[in-house]
Amino acid sequence: VYTEMSAVESLNICLKDLRSRLDLEIGNSNVSSNDIKRIASNRLAIQRDRGVIKDFKNVDCESVLSGQRINVTFDLAVTQPLNFITVTARLSSF
Repeated sequence: VYTEMSAVESLNICLKDLRSRLDLEIGNSNVSSNDIKRIASNRLAIQRDRGVIKDFKNVDCESVLSGQRINVTFDLAVTQPLNFITVTARLSSF
């Protein structure tokens, strides 16, 4: 099976998957920003290992509104598709 993933698809899948995982923690009164940071980092590592994203770093979580909301930020390198293949043929007599 041949599949191609564009940079936009890489970004969209990354965010959708991460949000789906983090949504499981909504309503959990025992979760901290450190827990969310660990969960987000683990999920992004899985995405990297599966080739969904190229890499990530600087995951940070900030608790706001007295802990009612946690903002997650991170740096992301998306996968880049192969756009061109150059073929060079050298003519010769063997």
